[in-house]
Amino acid sequence: MHRPTKELTHLDTRQYHTQEPTTLFMVANRDIYADGLARVMAGQPDLDVISCNRPTHCHSRYAERPTEILMIEQSVILKVLEDTSPDQLFKPFMEIRPDLRIIVFGHEMPDSFVRRMLQAGAHGFIDSSTGPELLGIAIHEVRDGGYWLGRKSLQHLVQSISEIDRIVEQGIADKIARMKNTLTKRESDVLQRVLGGMSTREMAEDLCLSEQSIKLHLGHLFRKFEVSNRSQLILMAFKRVCPVSNMIQLFRRTLDRHHLAHGRPAVIDDPLARMS
Repeated sequence: MHRPTKELTHLDTRQYHTQEPTTLFMVANRDIYADGLARVMAGQPDLDVISCNRPTHCHSRYAERPTEILMIEQSVILKVLEDTSPDQLFKPFMEIRPDLRIIVFGHEMPDSFVRRMLQAGAHGFIDSSTGPELLGIAIHEVRDGGYWLGRKSLQHLVQSISEIDRIVEQGIADKIARMKNTLTKRESDVLQRVLGGMSTREMAEDLCLSEQSIKLHLGHLFRKFEVSNRSQLILMAFKRVCPVSNMIQLFRRTLDRHHLAHGRPAVIDDPLARMS
């Protein structure tokens, strides 16, 4: 993680020094980064810091005096992750205090690590060399329900999310294109109307075909998708486009939001429209 830039230090920090002291429990290995950060926090008049430099004993110490913020060093986390999954990382502390706010601190934390910690429940990320004023702002922002990342780290994270959106969107487009190659024009027309909830009669009227022709095309679709009814056909069509269990939410999150934000129509309404 990159050190937060000095542009942020112009913020007015006086408001933080007039609030009640914030109690913080700090878990760290004894090294130059942790010691330096501990000294910086010791100089903050509105921070009450409890330090624990023996990580294997820190959970029991925290249970004796639960605090509103847990601050844990990156190296401690990496050691715990050797035997624990990320979703279990902070669980022992949060079972003691469910409203616990968590800050991770370290030196040059990579974006992949930041994303894993956000998924695990972390709320803030601080470089070990952060100055006193910015440190106070970060801690109080997390305490008050917000999230804190270094300015450049946040920029990189946003760029990563945008790139994920682009990759997912392109992947879905490619799957639709491959599906198109397996269907005739009429089969594509019928499939679009099945997804739209039309009955056999409505499809026949809309496509100027007989109901028998519609049933014939449906039979072809059932065989190609290896299903036996329309409900299965709809599910299988979406699975072919995006084979994940929560596909509708994924569509809305990664495609509709991205398209609508740029003034383009939503994709989820008719993912096969470009087959026409």
